[in-house]
Amino acid sequence: MIKYYVNLSLLLVFMVSFNGLLLSQQVTDSINLLPENEKAAALLEMTKQYYTSNFALADEYSSQALLIAEKLGQRKEEGLAYKYLGITDYFRRDFDAAHIHYNEALKIFEATDNLLDQSKVISNIAILYSENGDYKTSIEYNEKALKIRKELDDKKGISISYTNIGNLYMSQNLYKKALEYYNKATEISKQSPILLSNIAKCNFEMGNINKAFDAYQKALEAAEESGEIHTIIATKLSFGNYYWSIGEAEKAIKIMSSALELATQNNMEYSSCVLMLNIGNVYYQSEQYNKASEFYNSALPIYVKTKDISGQISCLTNIGLTDEELNLPDSALSKFMLAQKLSKQYSDSSGMASSAKFLGRHYMNYGEFDKSKFWFENAFEIAKANNNKRELYKINYQLGVYWYELEKYDKSIKYLVPANIYAKKQGDVNTQKNITGVLWLCYEKLNEYHLAFNAFKEYYMIKDSIFDKETQTQIRIVEGKLNMQLKESKIKSQKQIIQQQVKILEQEKRNKIYIIVVAVLVLGLIVIIYSREKIRRQKERAILVYEKKLLKTEMEKKELHKKELESELEYKSRQMTTHTLNMMQKNKALREMTIDITNISKKADDNIKQDLKRLKFQLNQSLKADKDWDEFRMYFEEVNRSFFSKLKEINPNISPAEERLAALIKLKMNIKETASVLNISPSSVKMARHRLRQKLNLPQDVDLYDFIGGIG
Repeated sequence: MIKYYVNLSLLLVFMVSFNGLLLSQQVTDSINLLPENEKAAALLEMTKQYYTSNFALADEYSSQALLIAEKLGQRKEEGLAYKYLGITDYFRRDFDAAHIHYNEALKIFEATDNLLDQSKVISNIAILYSENGDYKTSIEYNEKALKIRKELDDKKGISISYTNIGNLYMSQNLYKKALEYYNKATEISKQSPILLSNIAKCNFEMGNINKAFDAYQKALEAAEESGEIHTIIATKLSFGNYYWSIGEAEKAIKIMSSALELATQNNMEYSSCVLMLNIGNVYYQSEQYNKASEFYNSALPIYVKTKDISGQISCLTNIGLTDEELNLPDSALSKFMLAQKLSKQYSDSSGMASSAKFLGRHYMNYGEFDKSKFWFENAFEIAKANNNKRELYKINYQLGVYWYELEKYDKSIKYLVPANIYAKKQGDVNTQKNITGVLWLCYEKLNEYHLAFNAFKEYYMIKDSIFDKETQTQIRIVEGKLNMQLKESKIKSQKQIIQQQVKILEQEKRNKIYIIVVAVLVLGLIVIIYSREKIRRQKERAILVYEKKLLKTEMEKKELHKKELESELEYKSRQMTTHTLNMMQKNKALREMTIDITNISKKADDNIKQDLKRLKFQLNQSLKADKDWDEFRMYFEEVNRSFFSKLKEINPNISPAEERLAALIKLKMNIKETASVLNISPSSVKMARHRLRQKLNLPQDVDLYDFIGGIG
């Protein structure tokens, strides 16, 4: 699967401007001019600039600093040199080497009672355990770091530890626990944009869509207020991923593209690559594979230029997956092979396991089972040797599928059972559903009906839980979208009210000027008509007061009417949302029942087959029924009164089916949601949208959502 979300705390560490320069003679000469006892510290400062971009150069600086520090007995610099060597190892994905260097650093800091640097190294060791999916040990190390930081009263460090522990709980989908630690972090220090983004993500996963949106907005405001470019970019990336999660692909690409423009302007090459990969991922998940390929291929040369091996491997893997979707098998194979070669060359065990897994899957898809077996087993051995639990159970699943395809059901079960156990521990219900589905078929083929039934029951329990969760998530997302639209409408209404008030004030100002002019003229004639003019002015003042009162009363009536209309609109929108989602859920349930009846009828007696056939016919008739659509149209027209009439004005030949499609586009439903409501396939939705564009005579550069959104 394509890697989608980026760990924002790591992104902040990464975001430096790469210039790819080698150690120049000038730098060497400058360091040589320093006193001997200052050289190690200077070299370590240089290391910090390169340990995420130029690994060889960072290692050279750290190694030189280590030799000097050991010679002079500079224990702190010696410990820092080991720590920086560990950081470079980490970015190379060589976790074993990183462990060795971090532990050497920790020994030195413990021997010298350097508590502050102890806490930092312990935090780095915790990251290594989390990378291998050992969250329990990672939390234990973070708790050790937290204890030291509390002893030092290091408020910033304490906040970081709470945040790190929160991140680990969030990685395990324990969002309430994660929020508990995030809230502890906010009590100690002010809410940072990254912390707010994490809080937003927890709220989203817990179904609090509106709270998530508000938190992301606050995060972006805090980031822009800080003026820190890397923080603004990281927050925009997180906000973009939120928009994609609720199906707003255009908004996701728009905010990520603005972050990419900012990164490009500031020569932040690593940040640019991360953003290109994420924009590519949005296009990939939207099935716009050519656009996805364009962004992946733009990121790759920058990763090569900056010598970021991990980035190159991720990019090559994503390009390979995209080439498979574009039916370019040879190109995809070459990318996976290159990712494998790079991983092996730089001892990136995670990259080796991942690319070997994709090579195995690629060969299996094209029927080359011997090669597929070789790469799957290669991936399994690498993941097992490095205790990479997150990769191991996915490879087990792939090996299970491989042996199932070869009808070796015993061997398939051997891999699927442990895969299922760890997928359950990880809370990966989608993979668990796939595993139990294959297990059920394996047991059935071996005539082990009791085990087959247990696997079948587990499969449907997981499937139902996923369906319920997806349905609830869809309800929350659509409600969230409606609330966002209502907020935008309220903002627009408030702007109109302000403009109206400005006009009234300007009119009052003109009236005052007129009164002053009249008063000056009256003063010239005051001797002759004093008494008459006095009466007239009194009448004018009385009329003006009356008019102001009348205007105020009228405005209050309009405001009250506006609020009533907003409440009515919100109520009707909720009615429409509930009805639409009920249609989606009903259609999905009817389709699944039709499929189940078809499967059952294959094994049923002839007498029962006729009854099942009649039942299937009735279900199909229910799917075709127009009653739901009539009710939907009633709710829709209450919110969008002139929509269908204006649509007919554009083209009178628009069919009822195209009216339905246009209404769903007006509600900003994506292809998958539209397909579910209309009871057709996603590809049929795409064709229907294309025909609708033709009937509306839309040029290629005009967005269909924007055009229909403006009707009514």
